[in-house]
Amino acid sequence: MRVANNMTVLNTISNLQQNIREIAGLQQKISSGQKMRQISDDPSSLWKVISIKESLASREQYSSNIENGISWLNGADGAFDSANQVMQSALDIALSASNTGNNSSDFENYTLKVNNLINQLIIVANTSVEDRYIFSNSKGEQPFVRQEDPGGGEKVIVNPSITEKIFNDSPRKVLPQVSETVNFNGQALFIDSNVFTHLFDLKNALKAKDSSTVNAQIENLTNDQNLFIQSRSEAGAKINRLEMIKTVLEDQNTKLQKSLAGLQNTDLETATTELVSRMLTYQATLSCTAKVLQTSLLNFLS
Repeated sequence: MRVANNMTVLNTISNLQQNIREIAGLQQKISSGQKMRQISDDPSSLWKVISIKESLASREQYSSNIENGISWLNGADGAFDSANQVMQSALDIALSASNTGNNSSDFENYTLKVNNLINQLIIVANTSVEDRYIFSNSKGEQPFVRQEDPGGGEKVIVNPSITEKIFNDSPRKVLPQVSETVNFNGQALFIDSNVFTHLFDLKNALKAKDSSTVNAQIENLTNDQNLFIQSRSEAGAKINRLEMIKTVLEDQNTKLQKSLAGLQNTDLETATTELVSRMLTYQATLSCTAKVLQTSLLNFLS
Protein backbone atom coordinates (compact mmCIF):
# COMPACT_ATOMS: atom_id res chain seq x y z
CA MET A 1 0.00 0.00 0.00
CA ARG A 2 2.82 2.38 0.90
CA VAL A 3 4.47 1.71 -2.52
CA ALA A 4 1.25 2.53 -4.34
CA ASN A 5 0.81 5.71 -2.32
CA ASN A 6 4.40 6.73 -2.97
CA MET A 7 3.94 6.21 -6.74
CA THR A 8 0.80 8.32 -6.67
CA VAL A 9 2.59 11.15 -4.90
CA LEU A 10 5.57 10.99 -7.27
CA ASN A 11 3.32 11.01 -10.37
CA THR A 12 1.40 13.95 -8.99
CA ILE A 13 4.57 15.92 -8.28
CA SER A 14 5.85 15.04 -11.75
CA ASN A 15 2.67 16.40 -13.30
CA LEU A 16 3.02 19.59 -11.30
CA GLN A 17 6.60 20.06 -12.42
CA GLN A 18 5.60 19.47 -16.05
CA ASN A 19 2.88 22.09 -15.75
CA ILE A 20 5.35 24.53 -14.19
CA ARG A 21 7.82 23.97 -17.05
CA GLU A 22 5.11 24.50 -19.67
CA ILE A 23 3.89 27.66 -17.96
CA ALA A 24 7.46 28.99 -17.72
CA GLY A 25 8.03 28.18 -21.39
CA LEU A 26 4.88 30.04 -22.45
CA GLN A 27 5.78 33.02 -20.28
CA GLN A 28 9.23 33.09 -21.92
CA LYS A 29 7.71 32.95 -25.41
CA ILE A 30 5.33 35.80 -24.61
CA SER A 31 7.97 38.01 -22.98
CA SER A 32 10.63 37.41 -25.69
CA GLY A 33 8.26 37.29 -28.64
CA GLN A 34 10.20 34.25 -29.92
CA LYS A 35 8.84 30.73 -30.28
CA MET A 36 12.21 29.03 -30.15
CA ARG A 37 15.06 29.57 -27.70
CA GLN A 38 17.09 26.48 -28.59
CA ILE A 39 17.16 23.81 -31.27
CA SER A 40 15.37 21.27 -29.07
CA ASP A 41 12.27 23.49 -28.96
CA ASP A 42 11.40 22.70 -32.60
CA PRO A 43 14.28 21.24 -34.64
CA SER A 44 12.51 21.15 -38.01
CA SER A 45 11.25 24.74 -37.72
CA LEU A 46 14.63 25.97 -36.54
CA TRP A 47 16.36 24.60 -39.63
CA LYS A 48 13.71 26.29 -41.77
CA VAL A 49 14.46 29.56 -39.96
CA ILE A 50 18.18 29.16 -40.63
CA SER A 51 17.50 28.42 -44.32
CA ILE A 52 15.22 31.45 -44.70
CA LYS A 53 17.73 33.75 -42.99
CA GLU A 54 20.49 32.55 -45.33
CA SER A 55 18.22 33.15 -48.30
CA LEU A 56 17.38 36.66 -47.06
CA ALA A 57 21.09 37.42 -46.56
CA SER A 58 21.94 36.42 -50.14
CA ARG A 59 19.02 38.45 -51.46
CA GLU A 60 20.23 41.43 -49.46
CA GLN A 61 23.52 41.22 -51.37
CA TYR A 62 21.66 40.94 -54.67
CA SER A 63 19.61 44.03 -53.75
CA SER A 64 22.80 45.93 -52.91
CA ASN A 65 24.32 44.91 -56.25
CA ILE A 66 21.18 46.04 -58.06
CA GLU A 67 21.17 49.43 -56.31
CA ASN A 68 24.83 49.91 -57.17
CA GLY A 69 24.23 48.82 -60.76
CA ILE A 70 21.30 51.19 -61.18
CA SER A 71 23.44 54.00 -59.76
CA TRP A 72 26.16 53.29 -62.35
CA LEU A 73 23.66 53.06 -65.18
CA ASN A 74 21.96 56.29 -64.14
CA GLY A 75 25.40 57.91 -64.24
CA ALA A 76 25.94 56.51 -67.74
CA ASP A 77 22.47 57.65 -68.81
CA GLY A 78 23.22 61.23 -67.72
CA ALA A 79 26.63 61.10 -69.39
CA PHE A 80 25.16 59.91 -72.70
CA ASP A 81 22.57 62.68 -72.54
CA SER A 82 25.35 65.24 -72.05
CA ALA A 83 27.41 63.67 -74.87
CA ASN A 84 24.38 63.84 -77.15
CA GLN A 85 23.99 67.54 -76.38
CA VAL A 86 27.70 68.13 -77.10
CA MET A 87 27.41 66.40 -80.47
CA GLN A 88 24.20 68.28 -81.31
CA SER A 89 25.97 71.57 -80.60
CA ALA A 90 28.91 70.49 -82.77
CA LEU A 91 26.49 69.57 -85.58
CA ASP A 92 24.73 72.92 -85.29
CA ILE A 93 28.07 74.72 -85.58
CA ALA A 94 29.14 72.56 -88.55
CA LEU A 95 25.87 73.24 -90.35
CA SER A 96 26.13 76.97 -89.73
CA ALA A 97 29.82 77.14 -90.72
CA SER A 98 29.31 75.13 -93.90
CA ASN A 99 27.03 77.83 -95.29
CA THR A 100 28.43 80.74 -97.25
CA GLY A 101 28.37 84.18 -95.72
CA ASN A 102 30.45 83.48 -92.61
CA ASN A 103 33.23 85.97 -91.92
CA SER A 104 36.52 85.54 -90.06
CA SER A 105 34.95 86.55 -86.75
CA ASP A 106 32.29 83.85 -87.16
CA PHE A 107 34.90 81.16 -87.79
CA GLU A 108 36.93 82.27 -84.77
CA ASN A 109 33.81 82.12 -82.62
CA TYR A 110 32.92 78.66 -83.96
CA THR A 111 36.48 77.45 -83.33
CA LEU A 112 36.35 78.59 -79.71
CA LYS A 113 32.97 76.94 -79.19
CA VAL A 114 34.14 73.59 -80.61
CA ASN A 115 37.24 73.75 -78.42
CA ASN A 116 34.96 74.16 -75.40
CA LEU A 117 32.80 71.25 -76.61
CA ILE A 118 35.90 69.02 -76.73
CA ASN A 119 36.63 69.89 -73.09
CA GLN A 120 33.01 69.21 -72.17
CA LEU A 121 33.12 65.78 -73.79
CA ILE A 122 36.34 64.95 -71.90
CA ILE A 123 34.48 65.74 -68.68
CA VAL A 124 31.66 63.43 -69.81
CA ALA A 125 34.15 60.65 -70.61
CA ASN A 126 35.56 61.03 -67.09
CA THR A 127 32.18 60.71 -65.38
CA SER A 128 32.50 59.00 -62.01
CA VAL A 129 30.07 57.25 -59.67
CA GLU A 130 31.05 56.28 -56.13
CA ASP A 131 34.71 57.21 -56.74
CA ARG A 132 35.05 55.06 -59.87
CA TYR A 133 35.16 56.28 -63.47
CA ILE A 134 32.26 54.47 -65.11
CA PHE A 135 33.74 54.41 -68.61
CA SER A 136 37.04 52.88 -67.52
CA ASN A 137 36.02 51.04 -64.32
CA SER A 138 39.05 52.60 -62.62
CA LYS A 139 39.82 54.80 -59.62
CA GLY A 140 42.36 57.54 -59.04
CA GLU A 141 43.50 59.65 -61.96
CA GLN A 142 41.15 60.59 -64.77
CA PRO A 143 41.29 58.00 -67.57
CA PHE A 144 40.90 60.41 -70.51
CA VAL A 145 43.24 63.37 -71.01
CA ARG A 146 43.91 65.95 -73.70
CA GLN A 147 47.41 65.86 -75.11
CA GLU A 148 49.51 67.93 -77.48
CA ASP A 149 50.52 65.89 -80.52
CA PRO A 150 54.32 66.10 -81.12
CA GLY A 151 53.64 66.33 -84.85
CA GLY A 152 51.27 69.24 -84.34
CA GLY A 153 47.66 69.40 -83.29
CA GLU A 154 45.97 67.73 -80.35
CA LYS A 155 44.26 64.49 -79.39
CA VAL A 156 42.49 62.81 -76.48
CA ILE A 157 44.16 59.66 -75.18
CA VAL A 158 43.90 57.18 -72.33
CA ASN A 159 45.90 58.54 -69.40
CA PRO A 160 49.35 56.85 -69.67
CA SER A 161 49.96 57.18 -65.92
CA ILE A 162 47.19 54.67 -65.18
CA THR A 163 48.84 51.30 -64.65
CA GLU A 164 45.88 49.22 -63.49
CA LYS A 165 43.85 47.20 -65.95
CA ILE A 166 40.94 49.31 -67.08
CA PHE A 167 38.04 49.03 -69.49
CA ASN A 168 37.22 45.57 -68.08
CA ASP A 169 33.62 44.51 -67.63
CA SER A 170 31.94 45.21 -64.31
CA PRO A 171 29.15 42.62 -63.90
CA ARG A 172 26.81 42.68 -60.90
CA LYS A 173 25.31 39.40 -59.66
CA VAL A 174 21.60 40.16 -59.28
CA LEU A 175 20.15 36.64 -58.96
CA PRO A 176 21.69 33.21 -58.26
CA GLN A 177 22.32 32.53 -61.95
CA VAL A 178 22.02 36.06 -63.37
CA SER A 179 24.63 38.83 -63.73
CA GLU A 180 24.26 42.21 -65.42
CA THR A 181 27.17 44.21 -66.85
CA VAL A 182 26.58 47.83 -65.86
CA ASN A 183 29.56 49.63 -67.38
CA PHE A 184 30.26 50.79 -70.93
CA ASN A 185 33.69 50.48 -72.50
CA GLY A 186 35.10 53.99 -72.75
CA GLN A 187 37.89 52.84 -75.07
CA ALA A 188 35.29 51.84 -77.65
CA LEU A 189 33.04 54.84 -77.05
CA PHE A 190 35.53 57.69 -76.95
CA ILE A 191 38.76 56.45 -78.55
CA ASP A 192 38.01 53.70 -81.08
CA SER A 193 34.95 55.58 -82.36
CA ASN A 194 37.19 58.56 -83.27
CA VAL A 195 34.65 60.98 -81.81
CA PHE A 196 37.41 63.27 -80.50
CA THR A 197 39.29 62.98 -83.79
CA HIS A 198 36.19 64.20 -85.60
CA LEU A 199 35.81 67.12 -83.20
CA PHE A 200 39.46 68.10 -83.60
CA ASP A 201 39.08 67.83 -87.39
CA LEU A 202 36.06 70.13 -87.16
CA LYS A 203 37.99 72.57 -85.01
CA ASN A 204 40.96 72.60 -87.41
CA ALA A 205 38.67 73.11 -90.42
CA LEU A 206 36.95 76.01 -88.67
CA LYS A 207 40.30 77.49 -87.75
CA ALA A 208 41.35 77.24 -91.40
CA LYS A 209 37.98 78.72 -92.48
CA ASP A 210 37.53 75.67 -94.74
CA SER A 211 33.77 75.35 -95.24
CA SER A 212 34.00 72.28 -97.48
CA THR A 213 36.01 70.30 -94.89
CA VAL A 214 33.58 71.45 -92.19
CA ASN A 215 30.71 70.13 -94.32
CA ALA A 216 32.51 66.79 -94.72
CA GLN A 217 32.48 66.32 -90.93
CA ILE A 218 28.69 66.47 -90.64
CA GLU A 219 28.23 62.75 -91.44
CA ASN A 220 30.91 61.74 -88.93
CA LEU A 221 29.39 63.92 -86.21
CA THR A 222 25.94 62.50 -86.93
CA ASN A 223 27.26 58.95 -86.58
CA ASP A 224 28.96 59.89 -83.32
CA GLN A 225 25.73 61.35 -81.98
CA ASN A 226 23.83 58.19 -82.97
CA LEU A 227 26.39 56.11 -81.08
CA PHE A 228 25.64 58.00 -77.87
CA ILE A 229 21.88 57.84 -78.48
CA GLN A 230 22.11 54.07 -78.98
CA SER A 231 24.28 53.68 -75.87
CA ARG A 232 21.78 55.66 -73.82
CA SER A 233 19.02 53.38 -75.07
CA GLU A 234 21.05 50.35 -73.91
CA ALA A 235 21.58 51.94 -70.49
CA GLY A 236 17.84 52.56 -70.20
CA ALA A 237 17.06 48.95 -71.10
CA LYS A 238 19.52 47.70 -68.46
CA ILE A 239 17.99 50.01 -65.83
CA ASN A 240 14.52 48.66 -66.66
CA ARG A 241 15.73 45.06 -66.31
CA LEU A 242 17.34 45.77 -62.95
CA GLU A 243 14.25 47.61 -61.73
CA MET A 244 12.11 44.58 -62.65
CA ILE A 245 14.48 42.19 -60.85
CA LYS A 246 14.50 44.55 -57.88
CA THR A 247 10.69 44.39 -57.71
CA VAL A 248 10.75 40.57 -57.88
CA LEU A 249 13.34 40.41 -55.09
CA GLU A 250 11.32 42.78 -52.91
CA ASP A 251 8.21 40.61 -53.36
CA GLN A 252 10.20 37.47 -52.52
CA ASN A 253 11.73 39.13 -49.48
CA THR A 254 8.30 40.13 -48.21
CA LYS A 255 7.07 36.54 -48.49
CA LEU A 256 10.20 35.16 -46.83
CA GLN A 257 9.93 37.67 -43.99
CA LYS A 258 6.32 36.65 -43.47
CA SER A 259 7.29 32.96 -43.40
CA LEU A 260 10.12 33.73 -40.99
CA ALA A 261 7.79 35.62 -38.67
CA GLY A 262 5.35 32.70 -38.74
CA LEU A 263 8.09 30.26 -37.74
CA GLN A 264 9.95 32.47 -35.32
CA ASN A 265 7.61 34.97 -33.72
CA THR A 266 5.17 34.15 -30.95
CA ASP A 267 1.47 34.41 -31.71
CA LEU A 268 0.66 36.42 -28.60
CA GLU A 269 -3.09 35.80 -28.70
CA THR A 270 -2.67 32.02 -29.02
CA ALA A 271 0.16 31.90 -26.47
CA THR A 272 -1.80 33.96 -23.92
CA THR A 273 -4.85 31.75 -24.30
CA GLU A 274 -2.70 28.65 -23.85
CA LEU A 275 -0.97 30.18 -20.81
CA VAL A 276 -4.30 30.85 -19.13
CA SER A 277 -5.38 27.28 -19.89
CA ARG A 278 -2.11 25.86 -18.48
CA MET A 279 -2.43 27.94 -15.32
CA LEU A 280 -5.98 26.71 -14.78
CA THR A 281 -4.71 23.16 -15.27
CA TYR A 282 -1.94 23.83 -12.80
CA GLN A 283 -4.39 25.16 -10.21
CA ALA A 284 -6.60 22.11 -10.70
CA THR A 285 -3.58 19.83 -10.35
CA LEU A 286 -2.59 21.57 -7.11
CA SER A 287 -6.07 21.05 -5.75
CA CYS A 288 -6.03 17.37 -6.68
CA THR A 289 -2.53 16.98 -5.25
CA ALA A 290 -3.64 18.37 -1.91
CA LYS A 291 -6.46 15.85 -1.75
CA VAL A 292 -4.20 12.97 -2.82
CA LEU A 293 -1.61 13.86 -0.22
CA GLN A 294 -4.32 14.13 2.46
CA THR A 295 -5.67 10.71 1.57
CA SER A 296 -2.21 9.17 1.40
CA LEU A 297 -1.36 10.53 4.84
CA LEU A 298 -4.55 9.14 6.35
CA ASN A 299 -3.90 5.79 4.71
CA PHE A 300 -0.36 5.81 6.05
CA LEU A 301 -1.54 6.60 9.58
CA SER A 302 -4.20 3.95 9.43
